[in-house]
Amino acid sequence: MKTLLLVLFISLGSFAAYAQGFWLTTPNFPAGPKTAFVGMEDSVLFVGTAEGIWKSTNEGNTWEKALTSSYIYSMYATSEEKLIAGGFGKIFFSSDKGTTWDSVKVASDLPVTKIVEGKNRALFFISSGFTNEAGFVGDGVFYSNGDLKTWIQRNNGLPAHLRSGEHLAVDKNGRIYVTLADENTSGQGGLYFSDDEGLNWQQSHFLVKDLGTLKALNSFSISITPEDSVIVSVNGTVTNFSARLNLIKQIDEIPKDTPWQAMNVAGFINWWEDLNLNTIHFAQNGDWYSSVSSSMSAGGSYVSKDKGFSWEKRTQGLGLSLTDRFEQNFHFESSQGKIFMVQLLDERVYYNNLSLLDPVVISGSISDDQGKPMAGVPITAGNMGIGTDPEGGYSLTVPSGWSGTITPTLGNYRFSPESISLKGVQSATPNMDFVATYTGTYFISGYVKDISGQPVAEVLMDGFPQAVYTNEFGFFLAEVPARWTGTITPALAGYEFSPSSIAVPEVNSNQIEQNFTIRKAGVVYVVGEVKDENGQPFLDVTLDGFPQTTRVGATGNFYGEVPLGWTGTITPKAPEHQFAPEKIQINNLQTDLLGQKFVASKIPAVINFAVSGKITDQGGIPIENISFTGLPVEIKTNADGTYLAELPSGWSGTLTPISEKYVFSPKSISINNLSGDLPGQDFTASIITGIEDEPIPFVVYPNPSTDGVVYISALSSATLRVFTSTGVSIWSGSADTLPLFRLPQSGVYIFLLENEGRRVMRRVIYR
Repeated sequence: MKTLLLVLFISLGSFAAYAQGFWLTTPNFPAGPKTAFVGMEDSVLFVGTAEGIWKSTNEGNTWEKALTSSYIYSMYATSEEKLIAGGFGKIFFSSDKGTTWDSVKVASDLPVTKIVEGKNRALFFISSGFTNEAGFVGDGVFYSNGDLKTWIQRNNGLPAHLRSGEHLAVDKNGRIYVTLADENTSGQGGLYFSDDEGLNWQQSHFLVKDLGTLKALNSFSISITPEDSVIVSVNGTVTNFSARLNLIKQIDEIPKDTPWQAMNVAGFINWWEDLNLNTIHFAQNGDWYSSVSSSMSAGGSYVSKDKGFSWEKRTQGLGLSLTDRFEQNFHFESSQGKIFMVQLLDERVYYNNLSLLDPVVISGSISDDQGKPMAGVPITAGNMGIGTDPEGGYSLTVPSGWSGTITPTLGNYRFSPESISLKGVQSATPNMDFVATYTGTYFISGYVKDISGQPVAEVLMDGFPQAVYTNEFGFFLAEVPARWTGTITPALAGYEFSPSSIAVPEVNSNQIEQNFTIRKAGVVYVVGEVKDENGQPFLDVTLDGFPQTTRVGATGNFYGEVPLGWTGTITPKAPEHQFAPEKIQINNLQTDLLGQKFVASKIPAVINFAVSGKITDQGGIPIENISFTGLPVEIKTNADGTYLAELPSGWSGTLTPISEKYVFSPKSISINNLSGDLPGQDFTASIITGIEDEPIPFVVYPNPSTDGVVYISALSSATLRVFTSTGVSIWSGSADTLPLFRLPQSGVYIFLLENEGRRVMRRVIYR
């Protein structure tokens, strides 16, 4: 036999069993993608997988392995409650509801894909597949008289080269229907029927009203309605174009060459390009359930409330198949109208109560002990399982007369009441409410950092049920039981904390940001920042005055640690920069001094200009070694009588030569707002007549002075001026008001006495 291209099945991950929507999932379902599905006696469910059959006796609440076998392709429960499963060239069967199993090899090496029961308990199956070499392959229809061990082919009337049966069905009269795939669309494929248990077959051509004759390529389902119509979902060609249709025809018209009516599902304008329905389940309340095998956008479950005249896609709560799209749905209905469903290659088992014959709604809510709604809480009610919605509400649709117990369960929670038992519910039952109390733990966390924001490790956080210390990031994390209360107190020898402790009220959620600031005991901090004129951190600065080295951080902030009661002056310094303020004076600091700011600015470059000239006597002879007063620097005339003073732009002052021997003309030169070089500032010197006879009495003593105090004896009417060696005037006034003078610091000073145009000068030294 040619090798079949079989799909390899792998296990899907676990899926939450409590999704809300059109489809709900049973509380549990066996592992692995599902391949077949059947039910018995309302609550007994069987699912086929790639590794055998699983059984549940309580509507999917729990499961057990019923049969370990190869891949299960189909399942069927007979009217005698015998269970039949189709394998690869094999039939498995059980006469005791799946407790024990037997099997028989059949005359086909292909998968048994569909099993049905006809009149007189006769059984039929089809076997088919697909190969790369031959395309659609099959061995046609097999028959058993009901002993389940003997199966014979009944293909008389079926084309010998078309034996790939795709779907099989039986109507109330025992007529058997089979559809055959025909990849060449020769017109010989499509629907065949037999009125003699498969001994002879006839073709029913697809003459479609308002379209023409459709030549079948393959089919998706055969369904027999409660109103005795046959619905065939088929794909093929009409003349020279393709068509996808769901065709319906009354069973009595099947042998006749009368037209089929198209049943529109998707509502497309091109009605002949419809969505193909899989096998339809006809619910007892009149609802029709089917599915479309296709992508997320087109595929999924479809439901009709008006016997197929219109269809609605319903995928709420439905997961994707292993193929990453929606696949065929297999249905089973309990006697009360509860619908169970398995999707091909989907591991889940679904159900809904939307088609119950006499439904009753039970509803309520779950909130925690703080009054907050609890979403997603799993609830079991009998053999059903749902979950609360985002508002904490839930709703159960059950048959009238339902009895059972509603029980919520969620890890680390206890519920009040633990469960609610109901008996014989006849009408809507609201307000079945629960309160959930958390019994697990919460976390309390925070940081311990110093005033500069640096983490501090190994700080004991006292007060928790267990010992807790900060890590290298200054972070601590403590686990406490729900509703715990206590006081967190950090402790580290030689340090104190702010706050000293934190009282934690009853804990009903995680508590974060329980932070502390640590400092050495007995110290306070001076905190501030140094920025440039643009507001950017200024880092190249030293802060003088702190007891220990204090640096500016990457953000321009500084943190100075000083003892309690400290007094001092903080002065920022940086090359070629000045600061505003120049310094901060602190006196007896008792608390942290925050928000101190320094602004650094570049000291502007100084532009100097030259003031120059020459001093000569009345005969033009240069006079050297003459000093000047009024200048910021000390200068003297050179040997050629010239002088040069470099003064800053904008400088104002008076340039005055001084000498014990000469008087000068002009006496001085005034300069206002110097804005450029100023040459030619010349003086003419005249000898002071009789200076050596000193006609003006003038004595300064002691000279030199060792303590800076000198006594003065001078003519009372004379004027006395005192200059530094650089010519800066430090005192001026009448000589009779100054019996003594205190020199400011060591150095050379000039005392100049003037009276009626005559001068006397003394050089005084303070050592």
